[in-house]
Amino acid sequence: MTDVSPHEVDIREDPESDTQGTLSRRTAPRAPAHPQTEEAEPEPAIWVEQGVRPSAPWWVWVITPLLVVLPALGAFLYSAGQPEVFGARTEVLYNPPSTYSRQSVEGMMNTQIARIESKEMLGPIAAAYEFDLTELGEDLEVEQVGDSTVLRLTLANEDEQLAAQVVEHIGGRYSVLVNDRGELAQERDYLRGQIAPLETRYNELQTQYASAVARERLAAQAALSTEMAEVRNQITDLRGRLTDVELNQMTNQASARIVSHATVLDDPLSPKPLRAVAAGLLAGLFLAVAFVLAMKYLGVIGAAVTPAGREATRWPRT
Repeated sequence: MTDVSPHEVDIREDPESDTQGTLSRRTAPRAPAHPQTEEAEPEPAIWVEQGVRPSAPWWVWVITPLLVVLPALGAFLYSAGQPEVFGARTEVLYNPPSTYSRQSVEGMMNTQIARIESKEMLGPIAAAYEFDLTELGEDLEVEQVGDSTVLRLTLANEDEQLAAQVVEHIGGRYSVLVNDRGELAQERDYLRGQIAPLETRYNELQTQYASAVARERLAAQAALSTEMAEVRNQITDLRGRLTDVELNQMTNQASARIVSHATVLDDPLSPKPLRAVAAGLLAGLFLAVAFVLAMKYLGVIGAAVTPAGREATRWPRT
């Protein structure tokens, strides 16, 4: 007899069957499966990321910004308390001899600047206005305008009208001296006066160099050789300019005239509060950085692990 599962057979009498109690096979329905319970999604885990932040006493955070602000404030107050210095400017056109080459003109312009700033030029003016000669030379700025032959004279003084008067006087005196028939002779004498001490110095260097060679002092030889080359170049340049002057002394005459009379500049030359504040800020930043580094070196400023205050969501892996 075949084994039958109780769920798959049912024993009953079949009225139409000749045999009573015949087993009738039928498939019994399976018991319904238990419904699967879906797992609930896990709650996200909230975590706080930690970071490292410097830890320091409260007074460090007070002193550090003060080190930046106070120098800037002090520089501003100091600059604002200084008297205003005005500037007056005039421009003089210098006409070199027509036979001068371009290179000779460039060298002559440097000569003209040196002449204006010389004691021979400024001495009588300083005496006339009762100025100190050294201070007058420091307050006067002479420059060449671009590649032209125009010389720009700027004088600084607390009295703007006096500055304009003096700088006009300097420009006028220079023009008179240049237009003098003996201007080339004066320039010739000036160049000769520049060459003479250089030649004396060159001879001294040659003597010292020979002594260094005899004593086999290599370091001294190198230094003397470099200085000799510099002096020799200066002498060569001055001699070239002197040759040009001597060639044009009798036939060609330079001239000069004021092309822009003295005017007072719109803005004072000093003080400059904004520049002072910028310099103060730079100095303050340097002091603040140095202070922080010193505190860190002394152990006043340390590192502490503290919550950084940033949250993130972390989902578990499936």
